[in-house]
Amino acid sequence: QEALDSPATNILVCSHPDVALNTHALQVIRSEPVTLTGISGSGAPPTITSADGTLPILTFSIPPGSTASVEIQGFSIDGADTTSGCLVTEQIDLAVSDTAFELCQSDQPGAAIRVTGGSLTLANADFVGNRSDQRGGAVHVDAPTWLTDIQDALFEDNESGTDGGALSFSGGPGFNVQASEFDSNRAARGGAIAAVATGGIAYAGPMTSFASNRATGTGGAIYTDGTELWVDTATFDANEASDALAVHVLDGAARLTSATFENHSGDGATVLLDETTVQVQHSAFTTNSGGPALKVESPVDTHPLEITGNTFVGNASDQGASALSLYAFSNRALTLSGNTFPSQTGSAPAVRQDLPGAAPWDGNTFSNNQTAVEVRRNVTMTNATFAHNILGIQVPVAYRATVESGSFNDNVTGVALGLLG
Repeated sequence: QEALDSPATNILVCSHPDVALNTHALQVIRSEPVTLTGISGSGAPPTITSADGTLPILTFSIPPGSTASVEIQGFSIDGADTTSGCLVTEQIDLAVSDTAFELCQSDQPGAAIRVTGGSLTLANADFVGNRSDQRGGAVHVDAPTWLTDIQDALFEDNESGTDGGALSFSGGPGFNVQASEFDSNRAARGGAIAAVATGGIAYAGPMTSFASNRATGTGGAIYTDGTELWVDTATFDANEASDALAVHVLDGAARLTSATFENHSGDGATVLLDETTVQVQHSAFTTNSGGPALKVESPVDTHPLEITGNTFVGNASDQGASALSLYAFSNRALTLSGNTFPSQTGSAPAVRQDLPGAAPWDGNTFSNNQTAVEVRRNVTMTNATFAHNILGIQVPVAYRATVESGSFNDNVTGVALGLLG
């Protein structure tokens, strides 16, 4: 505490690797930058624990009108002996690297790290077994002034009582997560990540994976509300929820690029894009079951809806659609092109279209499905391929499906006209 209260800007914390530093709730108010570095004789990081379970292990804040930065590197922070969280900052630019947070507990948001204002940067940080009764089982960021940047992080077995089993964000410009792993985190909404009204971009980028995360409500891996979500080359495997097994985007924007969604099973859609603008490009949806692999519902009228170059393989549903469900109340500018829909296994059609005013579908391929397409509004298709389906297109008598160019090969029935249930 004495060193942190001093004007020093670089502080080394040394310990024997087998002896934990048992601290009495270090509270720091300063306007000078500080770097806190842990070292030990064996090369293993020193462990910090709590000697006062009623307060956070570390708290950093600044005098009114000041700015300050804190860098923490090379520690193992064990929160098993505190119920008030591990690290709390207010109006601080915080950078954490080469540090692990384990078993932090709190009845406040962000059991391991709670950031209010300022900014947060994480690099090579691990968060395991942290629990918050509120948002952000491991980390909560509230109204930051800069984009939150997370690289090479592990979030495993963290839990929130509300939103964001690993991470939660409210307000601010959003976040950038890359080369990070989210495994077996739990929450009510957003089993791994929840972002609400950030006003910026929530970016989940290359080499980021989401596996076996669970939400008791919606968004098994990610839930966003009032935020633009961009998923770029990330993978989603076997996440769970009551609805939106992997991702739920509500009232914002969604851009899914070269993403992979596989092995989800439950009663809802794997990806639910709800009242949002949509771009889904070059992504793969494989062996998901229960509801549609991708469900677009009542999208925002004033922006285009683009679903291009994607692959839907082996998805199964007995309700709505197996691969892609499109639904809206009013006219939409839809681009549905260059997608392939092979071997959906459910009794529901591969694609169900209930979208008025849609532009022609172009260059899509449907093969080895029980029913390839069910249309509940007028639709025109160009350069379409239907091969080896039990039924190519099902059309109720009130609507029209026009195939201007394409081919029907070895389907049991090419087009069926009649009433739909």
